[in-house]
Amino acid sequence: MARHQTFTKLVTDDKDFVGMVAYTIYKNEKLDWIEQFKAQNSGVEPTEEQLKQFNLTTDSDLRIQQYRQMAELRVNDFISATIIDELTQYQSRIRDDAIVKATKKGFWQGIGENVLAGIIGAGIVTLFQLGIWLYQNKDNAEFKKQATQQIEQAVK
Repeated sequence: MARHQTFTKLVTDDKDFVGMVAYTIYKNEKLDWIEQFKAQNSGVEPTEEQLKQFNLTTDSDLRIQQYRQMAELRVNDFISATIIDELTQYQSRIRDDAIVKATKKGFWQGIGENVLAGIIGAGIVTLFQLGIWLYQNKDNAEFKKQATQQIEQAVK
């Protein structure tokens, strides 16, 4: 295989992530070129000389710069998407925490609300039963007589 310096031109050191992504872009382009060559030539692999011609176009300074620019864009897009996802998750957690805090009540506040609800419920049931009792006794003559006497004694 023809010796070329594409990797060393794209990747400056072991920590050059953008360069490694750029090399991946270059390698993908090379594999696409080989597949296209084979499709156009009845499945025949390119020769060393033909690969050398391909490498002449990809090893130029301008093309190296383009690979790095494409890699920078892809890395930046990935970072942006990751940050947006993280921020969305963070906002959801903050919102959920705020909702939980807003709905949490103290122990004594909960007891007070339940006692008040019990008293109101008992009062409604008592009034309802009193109304039924009075309705049932409205035509009772003995009841009317006793009620009238008690009212007259209370007024005196």
